[in-house]
Amino acid sequence: MKEKFNILHIASSNRWTGVADPATSLAHYQQHNGNRVWFACASGRDFADRARERDLNVVTSFHLYYKFNPLYTLSDLRSLRAFIAEHEIDVVHCHLPHDHALAAFAFKKIDRPCILVRTFHRY
Repeated sequence: MKEKFNILHIASSNRWTGVADPATSLAHYQQHNGNRVWFACASGRDFADRARERDLNVVTSFHLYYKFNPLYTLSDLRSLRAFIAEHEIDVVHCHLPHDHALAAFAFKKIDRPCILVRTFHRY
């Protein structure tokens, strides 16, 4: 079994909200312990900037638009599958309801073993 993992965290938010601090803290800790970690969030506003301040590899190439938009959702499904394959992601950790649905659909066509972790944050 491999010691270190490639981990992708997803939080479909562009604002620093209740989920942001615990999610980025976990990602930072995982990265500090030698794992390769990426943090996907919607670009703009302050979420991405504050995640970068925690030395995280921030991914803003996904739309992660939490309201239903078929074009954005299909684009994100393709992009997520490609990102998982390209970076050999072992674990996808979702933090908000939109992320859970996006990853669940993306996992239906992933050709490599990958673990889906779903956290429901309560605040």
